[in-house]
Amino acid sequence: MRAASQATGGHPSSESRETALELARAAGRKVGKRLARNPLTDRQRRVLAATFDGAQ
Repeated sequence: MRAASQATGGHPSSESRETALELARAAGRKVGKRLARNPLTDRQRRVLAATFDGAQ
């Protein structure tokens, strides 16, 4: 995801942001409710930070 963000000058289009959100939802469904009740791991925080870096 970071590469896609850099390719657009650090400003991902709303379309790529939607894609990232869909991937996050799919991953959330895959891991299930057990993990959803637990706090994010350090790796997950880094992945999310990289995914949404510059999206705001």
